[in-house]
Amino acid sequence: MSERKSVIIIDDSESVRSKLTLWFEEKKVNVISAKDGAEGYKKIKEKHRELVLIISDYNMPNMNGGELFQKLEQEQFGNDILKILLTTETPGSNLLDFKNITNFKGWILKPLNESKFSKIMVKVGIFKAT
Repeated sequence: MSERKSVIIIDDSESVRSKLTLWFEEKKVNVISAKDGAEGYKKIKEKHRELVLIISDYNMPNMNGGELFQKLEQEQFGNDILKILLTTETPGSNLLDFKNITNFKGWILKPLNESKFSKIMVKVGIFKAT
């Protein structure tokens, strides 16, 4: 992996992608973005060597975040990449069991708060503690 780490942000909301991109770029983290899981999957396959984190919205057209993570897991691809899902709802029992997804670090509830988000990124080792 190069000196500069990359994250991929996969969300059908342009405003969410823009907000997260700004926060990562302020911390000198390179960002790749995709508008849905299908586009994200293609970009993950292309750029996996530089990725340290996949942040994906759960509810999206074409392929949701759960389907994306399951597909990667079934292929045993990207197991070394951290994975986080975004959602507007508290994850319930009706959602997939993510205990079987390698390197799944949890859920972040929307709307996003920069302070809380930054603390989570420090905890998972993407941002340095200040």
